Amino acid sequence: MSKHVHNTHTLNLRDLGLSHDQQVARHREQAQTVVAAALASGSFGTEDAANLFNAYLDECHQRSDAQLAKRKQPLACGAGCAHCCTLYLEITFDEALNLRKHLAQLPLRQKSIIRARNLLNAIRIEAGKAQDSPKNYHRLELSCMFLTESATCAIHPIRPLACRHHHSFNVQQCKTRDSAVQNKERLAAGYGVLHAKEDLLKPRCEAHPEFTRWKGELHTMLRKLMAEPQAPEPPVPDEETCDEAVS
Repeated sequence: MSKHVHNTHTLNLRDLGLSHDQQVARHREQAQTVVAAALASGSFGTEDAANLFNAYLDECHQRSDAQLAKRKQPLACGAGCAHCCTLYLEITFDEALNLRKHLAQLPLRQKSIIRARNLLNAIRIEAGKAQDSPKNYHRLELSCMFLTESATCAIHPIRPLACRHHHSFNVQQCKTRDSAVQNKERLAAGYGVLHAKEDLLKPRCEAHPEFTRWKGELHTMLRKLMAEPQAPEPPVPDEETCDEAVS
């Protein structure tokens, strides 16, 4: 899947002197173009869009992180650091489909544990009216359903866009949930990809019988999806339709 991403020739936007909004717009266009082309090929389903977008974003992050390393400003993020895994998290519907596909392939015991966590967290979130409220969510002091006992992510290779997008230079700020300084190039890439997702995938979501919205809180998005039989994939728009979406 990454071969589609490398063909985008991701630019070093900082060196071009583009503003933040211009960087976001450029990433939006590039990410949308490469994923639309992949979906139009017929080799990928909607759940694969999550991995295609993630591959594009990871490539952008590798470039920006290399620049940070040269400036001796490494990220504080690393394995076992899970402060962000207690934050309110929204996923998009293609990510929900991709996560369900991944869960179906896990060993039965691990799958059962994750499903139980999902159910318990979703019940508490709905009771606390926290589906659309980060403030209410944080009062519940929940941990992500995919956080393991060793403080690592059970789905790290396919973690959602919001998880990839989040980063920090200061662990102490993460512990206290203070506003942290973040890298502008990383932010621009993440926002650009999110806008590209909305442009390209929102119409698909509206045609999908299992969803009433194209993005939402992680546990509540997955609760119903994991409890129901998998519905057939809606027809993939033809190439002409995809071309119109990115024009």
